[in-house]
Formats: sequence, C-alpha cells, structure tokens
Amino acid sequence: MSFIKNMLKGVLMGIGAVAPGVSGGAIAMILGLYEKIIATISGIFKDFFRNLKKNIIFFLPIGIGVAIGVLLFSIILKHLFANYKIQTSYAFAGLIVGTMPALFKRACKKGFSLWLLIPLVMACAAAFSFVFVESSFSGAAESSQIILSFANIMKLMLIGFIVAGSLVIPGISGSVLMIILGVYSMLLDAVSTINIPVLIPMGAGLAIGVLFFSRIMDFLLKRFYGITYFAVTGFLIGSIPEVLSAPPKGSAGAVGILLFITGAAASYLFSRLEKD
Repeated sequence: MSFIKNMLKGVLMGIGAVAPGVSGGAIAMILGLYEKIIATISGIFKDFFRNLKKNIIFFLPIGIGVAIGVLLFSIILKHLFANYKIQTSYAFAGLIVGTMPALFKRACKKGFSLWLLIPLVMACAAAFSFVFVESSFSGAAESSQIILSFANIMKLMLIGFIVAGSLVIPGISGSVLMIILGVYSMLLDAVSTINIPVLIPMGAGLAIGVLFFSRIMDFLLKRFYGITYFAVTGFLIGSIPEVLSAPPKGSAGAVGILLFITGAAASYLFSRLEKD
C-alpha cells in the first residue's frame, strides 16, 4: 500500500516539475516527503551499500511516479496550453493557493516570530520579479528544436543543473526558469516525444544539480528551518502572478475562475490529509 501511495505522490511531484508556476519540491513538501528526500539524497554516499536496499525501497516508487507524471503530463500539458491556456493557468493557480495554509502550518512547526516574515516578503518579491524578467525572454521560448553539438550538449547539462535547483528548492518553478532560459518549448517537446539525445545531457546535469542543491537544503533545514520554510512560502506566493499572466476573458475566463476555486479547494483538502 505504501508503494502505491508513494508512487501517486511521485506522479504529483512529476506534474509539479513540468507545470508552469508549480514546483516539484513544493509538492514534495506539501505531501510530507520533502525533508526525508533531501536528507536521504544529501547523505546518499554515507554508508552507501549498507543503506542501498532501504534507499531503493524508498526512492523506487517515487521515481516511477515522477517519471509517469513528467511523461504523461508533458503530453497533456502541450494540448491544454495550446487549446485551454486560461483555464489551465487558473486551475494551477488555484492549486498553489490551496496549499498556503499547509505550508504556513509546517513553517511554524518550530515556532513563529514576526521577523520570519522578512524572508517571506523578500522571496515573494524575488519570485514576482520573474514575471517581468520572463516577458523580455518570451520570444526565445518559442523554439522547440535544437541542433546537437558539443557546445549545446554542455548548455543542456548546465540547464539541467539550474533546473535541479527548482526541483530541490520548493517554490521555484522549473518551468518558469526554463521559459526564462528560452528552452521550455524545446524541453517539453523533448520529454513528450522522448527525445533521448536531448534528455541524456540534461538528465546528467540534473543529477549533479540534485546532489549539489540537496546538500545545501539539508544544511538550511537543519540550521534555519523557519527561515527556509517562510522563504519557500514567499516564492510560492510570488509565483501566482506568473501563473495568472493570462487575463480572464469571456467564457474561458469564467471557466478559469471556477477551476481556480475548485483547484484551491481540492489542494487545501488534500493537504489536510497529510501528516506533519
């Protein structure tokens, strides 16, 4: 039963990894998996063989779920954004809003003081600035093709490394970073068509980045728990305008608002089922 449950959580994390404005790390945090994942990855080389079986049992269902979520949702996402951009964007924004109470509760687990609002506000402002940065890169995000060369392979590895930060650091949307870097359409196409020559170098950079950023986050959670969680919450709040960049118009806007409310209610109820 725990295998199926963790696999389903992995599917949600995979969806969060490719959905604009959503963070796979934030989904893991909401689902109560984040701290264990970070601690395990950060110390994966410590007593490697002794902990190998335990780590495989833990990561296998999550990894399978993430792969399913990324592959299937990449295909679905291409269709949804091509045909129902406003409705899809508002549904995602609702999902983010509904997670806020759970994140605030988790952030206050070790106590609350007013000064913790400072990292929240700063992170919120930083994430909100992505909206303006992205607009200057919007034309670059249209290309879905890449000519493989040594230089481009190195760039794909670097992109994978950067995107790993968004997977490990909750609240930073990997898809937003890819849009800013001008590679979102290309990578979405590569994943949905399983373009191995593109996915392998990016996957290598991703693996290196996950190990690197996991050690950083493990340190922050152990030393600065409240600051880290409030900063993550701020990133999530600041990402909402990015998701809602398309204004609601006509019947599509009305449906979008309805989906926003539905998504917020669904994610709120779902997060209440999770244990701290």
